[in-house]
Amino acid sequence: MKLDTVAMNLRHIGTSLASAGAEVVYYYPGMRGDLLAHTIVKNVKPSFNERNAFEFAYGASLVGGRSVTIFKGVGLAATLDSIHHAVINGVGGGMVIVVLEDTVAHSSPEIIDSRVLNDYIHTLVLEPATIQSAVNMTAHVFELSEQLDVPIILRITYDLLQSSSPVDTDDLGTVYATPPAVMPRLELRQKSIGAWSDRVERFEKKQIVIRAYVAQQYTASSVQDVDGIVFGAAQPTQHALTIQHYPIPAAVCTLFSEKPHLTIRERGSNYAERTLRSNLEPAIDSSFIHEGIAPVMHDWDDVLRAINKKDYAIVIGDEGKYTSDSFGLIDSCLCMGSSLSIAAGASLYAGSRAMAIIGDFAYQFNGYASIVEAAARHALLDIVLLDDGKASSTGGQDALTSIDTGDVASHINTLHEYAYTQPPKKISASGILAGITLYRIKR
Repeated sequence: MKLDTVAMNLRHIGTSLASAGAEVVYYYPGMRGDLLAHTIVKNVKPSFNERNAFEFAYGASLVGGRSVTIFKGVGLAATLDSIHHAVINGVGGGMVIVVLEDTVAHSSPEIIDSRVLNDYIHTLVLEPATIQSAVNMTAHVFELSEQLDVPIILRITYDLLQSSSPVDTDDLGTVYATPPAVMPRLELRQKSIGAWSDRVERFEKKQIVIRAYVAQQYTASSVQDVDGIVFGAAQPTQHALTIQHYPIPAAVCTLFSEKPHLTIRERGSNYAERTLRSNLEPAIDSSFIHEGIAPVMHDWDDVLRAINKKDYAIVIGDEGKYTSDSFGLIDSCLCMGSSLSIAAGASLYAGSRAMAIIGDFAYQFNGYASIVEAAARHALLDIVLLDDGKASSTGGQDALTSIDTGDVASHINTLHEYAYTQPPKKISASGILAGITLYRIKR
């Protein structure tokens, strides 16, 4: 069957990602993202929502897998919290977030420009001007993600997918300057969360490296004698400078200040124009003081002490006082309600059991959807649910309703329930061969 232009272009991008080393893919339907996903990994099924798609893929990354997640621009907004904290925490294997941007409201209720969200996420965004550029960029994108220690966003606009131009997958050209080799790949992040101040310091260093990398792509000679600036796949002028990386390089901001009448072409909102104009304002000097996490009482130590960490490929925590555990159990923590999906994704890639430790408020946030999808994908997952009926980390507010484990009973293999005063003496994966085991400790 002959493929149409959009399908052919998605096939080119997917083939390039697969050739670059993509090992797992999770997606949420939209703008024919299923075709892109199936090109990378055959017979992959969609996730329940965009957040699950991202967090399952991120879990695979944490244990060394090169992963791809795919959704529309609206999905980027839905996963904002998870992605921002993933940029802070870093990756194991390289990770690519393919954002299929509906710049003409073809299958969306309105036009959404997701580039503005990167002002909060602070990662590297690639916006290819042609399908050939997309193929070239994806050829080495996992190495780039690993070296920068962040998930990278690949913005693919609807206009780009409709474009017709020859693609040579054998001639990848030279599209990257050498990335700064300052953050080597970690096969497995076996470390506890550490102080918040350390995470902030790493995050700030990443911003410097990302901006330096983008600056390398645009030399002083490339910004001379131009009459316009084109972002991504927008229609170019004869002497236009094409920008395919975000954050917008400083050299372009300087050019705009020297030639205030430059033509700017972009697909979406006037994000680029607003960004350039804001850089003309006087710089504001600010001082920031980053403090570590305040000491907390470890109310759940008797439970956490029972966990046999060496039985698990990785232990993922969630938002709560228990994340700052006394025993160095927790390898990573992202954001509210994310632990189940991340641990499941890690288990599916590693082929061994993973552990998620979660409180009752975080469980109610996204627990049901994560457990159902983890079961459907046959993840090997042990869950420790710390249930005291309160938001203990934020003042002890009572939960609206108690957790009913009957909702997920058909999706878990084994349920163990304990009173807080009589916690389990041992939590181990030994002898557990399949499925999901839930340990609920009720206080």
